[in-house]
Amino acid sequence: MGIQLQVRNFRCLRNVDWSPDGVCVLVGPNGAGKTTLLDALNFLRIAYETNLSQAIGASGGTYFRNLDAPSEENVSFSLTQGTCTWDLIISSGAGPFDASISEKVTEGSEVLLFKGPEENAFNIRGNMIPMIPWQGRVGLGTLTNWVIDQRPAPALPIVSTVTGFLVYGSYVLQQLRHGGSPNSTDMQLAPNGANAFAVLRNWLSKRDYRPAYEFVVRQVGNAFPGISEDIEFEFAANITSLRLHNSLRTERIPVTLAPNGWLAGLLHLMAVAGAAPGALVLIDEFENSLHPYAIRRLVQAMRDWAARKQLTVVLAGHSAALLDEFGEDPSRVFVMESWKPGQPPMPLRLTDYRDPEWLKHFSLGELYRHEDFGGPRDAQGNSTPAMSAS
Repeated sequence: MGIQLQVRNFRCLRNVDWSPDGVCVLVGPNGAGKTTLLDALNFLRIAYETNLSQAIGASGGTYFRNLDAPSEENVSFSLTQGTCTWDLIISSGAGPFDASISEKVTEGSEVLLFKGPEENAFNIRGNMIPMIPWQGRVGLGTLTNWVIDQRPAPALPIVSTVTGFLVYGSYVLQQLRHGGSPNSTDMQLAPNGANAFAVLRNWLSKRDYRPAYEFVVRQVGNAFPGISEDIEFEFAANITSLRLHNSLRTERIPVTLAPNGWLAGLLHLMAVAGAAPGALVLIDEFENSLHPYAIRRLVQAMRDWAARKQLTVVLAGHSAALLDEFGEDPSRVFVMESWKPGQPPMPLRLTDYRDPEWLKHFSLGELYRHEDFGGPRDAQGNSTPAMSAS
């Protein structure tokens, strides 16, 4: 199930309205806000799991608020999944424990939680629950951890969605290659991939995770033919590492000799395979180290797995080869550009940016390479395409 995310004045994001679904791609020039858009989801996860102070600190601290936003405009987030919506508004100059923070959680037509900008308590189903200054918890976290009048906290799918937001892509490939993964009981890939080999070993030993393990090993072999058909684990002290097996060789190759692309592809597949059903998986700079053949096979594999698990997968990057994988459905391409007042919210679906019938006559990757969409803007804020859309 997809989400709808609205963001105002968070770092470089002035006006966002985004509803990703299925396997989709996010493109745009450097500095337009692709990574920041993914970070907005991370902000909500950190705010829920810890507190607003840590979320703001992890999102730039004093640079948390857009520097160009008018002083009267607030930083705001609105996340909807299904019939549930979480609204969070942080007034200009507000700190994480400031009463000028507003929040509301609704399920259908019912308001489950409300806090006005001048209030120091959460109204949860008519019960006033004081904010705890030292805790700094957002209202959604308070709502899901309190039992009121013997009524248990509501089971809100949006909570599992928020806690499942993880942005992948800044992988520690050299650390993995030379140092392996510390042994652990982890069942989910860390955002930087440092625990990957331990997670794979854990998946192999757990019946419920065996399909994920087999999917990853099979598909990384398909995406990088001649490199690996299978893997085997090595253990030294408290470290797990890998050797790669190919039927054309009698010798198992240590992972220290694996190509960067193979390692990156392995981690991309694990990010998707380890996601809970219905989750949103976000992978930044997807194409790094990948040949176009590998990109094609990885996207195909992710589509199959995402359809089975009802996942939303967002691949952010700049690759023409990646875009060409969406030629049959350009509505899954989102274009991120710098927003100016009077323009529609970002990112735009490519089919809202360009005529769908016109797009059928071109390679999406070639259009992107020639800056027909998602290109940089000049000093006056005009896009500078090298090809005409006429």
